[in-house]
Amino acid sequence: FIEVIRSVLKEAEWKHSRYIPTFDEYIKVGVNTVCAAACTMSSTFLLGEQVSEEDLKRIGPGSRLLHLVSIIARLSNDIVTFERELGEGQMASGVGCYMKEHPGCSKEQAIVHLRHLIASSNRELEWELFKCRGIVPDLCSQGVVDFARQMSLLYKRADGYANGLDMDFEWLIKDFYHNLLP
Repeated sequence: FIEVIRSVLKEAEWKHSRYIPTFDEYIKVGVNTVCAAACTMSSTFLLGEQVSEEDLKRIGPGSRLLHLVSIIARLSNDIVTFERELGEGQMASGVGCYMKEHPGCSKEQAIVHLRHLIASSNRELEWELFKCRGIVPDLCSQGVVDFARQMSLLYKRADGYANGLDMDFEWLIKDFYHNLLP
């Protein structure tokens, strides 16, 4: 949680000074403020499985698996919240930082690039999940990966957090959680 607080303060500093960081600077901070580590580790420890120190090295904070999950969540969020956050004075986002680094790049082109990064991260995430098989309890590694899937679903069409009145989205979430596949 300390990294989350440091990162939130860094984003507040950027917003206050109207600074737009480089894309790499932004990602280093943004993967923390999306809180994937806090969410996934909290749920992982509540699953009832024994999680060893070795398991945490593979799926916990600092692991490639969790970093990829954080990238997917962060960029999925940035794509759908860019306009609203820009209107609120928040200059730093994946879309804005990419556009700053690539003068002449349109918002649509930046979004296409971020979607490519998400797809690439998803492919690498599947490989990381495969490498965990037989070493980390499946329930734990799958729980971490499922967070990325939930974020992709939540931000598929719009900001699932801010757009709570979307009835189609509400139906989709109910279906997702209540009609589980066998």
